Amino acid sequence: MPSKCFVVHGLGSIGMRHAKNLIRMGHDVVGYDCDKDKIAELAAIGGRLDWPQHIDGIVIATPTQVHDATIDTYQSLSDTPLFVEKPLALKPVKPDHIVMVGYNLRFHACVKKAREWIEAGELGNPLWANLVCAQHNRKYKDSVVFNWSHEIDLALYLIGSVRHVETSSIDPLETIADICLTHDNGCRSTVHLDYVTHPEIRQTIIVGSDAQIIIDTINRCCWLRDKRGIYVDEINSPIDSWEENYYEEMAAFCDRLDGKPTIGATAKEALSVLSICLQAREMAK
Repeated sequence: MPSKCFVVHGLGSIGMRHAKNLIRMGHDVVGYDCDKDKIAELAAIGGRLDWPQHIDGIVIATPTQVHDATIDTYQSLSDTPLFVEKPLALKPVKPDHIVMVGYNLRFHACVKKAREWIEAGELGNPLWANLVCAQHNRKYKDSVVFNWSHEIDLALYLIGSVRHVETSSIDPLETIADICLTHDNGCRSTVHLDYVTHPEIRQTIIVGSDAQIIIDTINRCCWLRDKRGIYVDEINSPIDSWEENYYEEMAAFCDRLDGKPTIGATAKEALSVLSICLQAREMAK
């Protein structure tokens, strides 16, 4: 692909990973961060120090609390396409130039396989689902509802749009959350998110009229089980990794800039996830 020039705003662990992947692809990358050591670290592996005349895309990987302000600033300055890390923000934002949002689970091999089964009609009519992201964590200050919102995006991506939030229970410190959703197709899904479980559990179960899909996200295994209880298709050993998923995500952003269809989350889809997060928090008060 032709070389492009990107700005990566925020060089924490995720921002630096995106920047390194773009450099690996042969693109020019300028890093922006309040920590000058991070900019120097990026320059040492090929990042630019000078601000280019033309920018093809901007990656926003700042702390979530300043996403909305950062998005507004860039959108007011130019119409350069934006990639925004998840969650999109802590309140609704204008999606004018946001072309992709970092819901990275869509690039996971097992999620791709599950989507393939569903689109082929293997599941039948979805009846109920349970999605869990339970991981002991002390470094995050954001509400678990926002930070682990990958699973909410996954519910929408695999099952379909949500009619409404049925119930929500969130502890006062927002470290444990249980959210029940009703989808437009009648399926009911429950999403459990927490910062307290060790060892971590990350799995998705979707039950349909014709089959069941079981995804073990951590171990990168998934199974399709029919009504007889027979496993008719599976991935039972890892065929990709988080590193590969993040690389593919940035490649997808580049493809989207070229007008190619990709599986990355759109701003509209990310706003739907944000709406559910906000409703769940409000309902739990």
